[in-house]
Amino acid sequence: NMAAVDDALIAEYKVWRLNFWHLQTGGDPPQNVKTKAKQSKHYGAPSANTLNRENPTLRQILVYAAKKGCFKNRAIPTVPTEAAKPNPRPAFLGDDFDKLATAADRWIMEAATEVVRRRRQLLFDWIWVAHTGIRLPHEAKKLTWGDVRLDVNLFHVADDTKTGRREVPLNDKAADRLKDMRARRLAQAKTGSKKFNEAEPVFVLEDGTPFGGLEKLFKELIGLCDFPPRADGKRYSPYCLRHTFATFALAEGMTGDHVAEIIGSSVDMLKKHYMHGTIDQTRRYLEKRGLLQPSRTAQPRAHPPSLLIVPPADLPEGDWRRKQLVLTPDGQGLAIAGG
Repeated sequence: NMAAVDDALIAEYKVWRLNFWHLQTGGDPPQNVKTKAKQSKHYGAPSANTLNRENPTLRQILVYAAKKGCFKNRAIPTVPTEAAKPNPRPAFLGDDFDKLATAADRWIMEAATEVVRRRRQLLFDWIWVAHTGIRLPHEAKKLTWGDVRLDVNLFHVADDTKTGRREVPLNDKAADRLKDMRARRLAQAKTGSKKFNEAEPVFVLEDGTPFGGLEKLFKELIGLCDFPPRADGKRYSPYCLRHTFATFALAEGMTGDHVAEIIGSSVDMLKKHYMHGTIDQTRRYLEKRGLLQPSRTAQPRAHPPSLLIVPPADLPEGDWRRKQLVLTPDGQGLAIAGG
């Protein structure tokens, strides 16, 4: 009975929501939660940020109920916004990413067996491709060779991912890495039992065998790098690669709406979670390395030629690959046109 919902009931709902997994009063835990220990670790009390993402749905339900006359002669019950703590995104700062790459090269060469070498090589490929802002591991797992356009340095993120379908431009290093991966996979397919197929996932071993232990391998590689402890106490995770891309892109002067479009996010999220101090620090690092022209004020930069993508004209109407990445009229932003 929606008419019985009031502020007190909303407050009661919040208590229930905060204790949902501890008390298990709301039903059985997800099927993939097999132990109480795992349930306690991954399904504890939701954070204020989580509640703030959920509450707009509850507010819309109440607004709809009001339109149907459920709250006659009284105000719509209030769903308060939670006081969330700042949650800056951790990223590889300074030359940390270079250290990671150097350690990975040595780690691959020191592999004791061919199977171990292939797994480590796949992880390193995964790391480089992740430096496009793609979400790890979920979006990467769904990426197939049919989604990749190496002729124009672009790949397509699947529809059934967190923020839906989008086109992501490849930087030159990520494109070269994917070309090497494809070449190795095709070479193995000529002599192996598993034939190559455009519909197969990109991130499989060279012989086409799936491998799902990349997150564990990433943690092992991080342990070899001897990074100093972070001031915020957070540890590097695969997701940090996405944040590294966004931090460096913003430091180089890429506009917020452009970065948000590439990584499948929003400008508001970038403002909330990417600290200006970190971006300024990264900008100074790039200037010191000669990778960015020094300036008192960062200016939005035009996109490099490798991001200006014009697809072949003979593709069928409606094919997602007919989309083009083009510069905005001011020459500073990126827009997706066509389709």
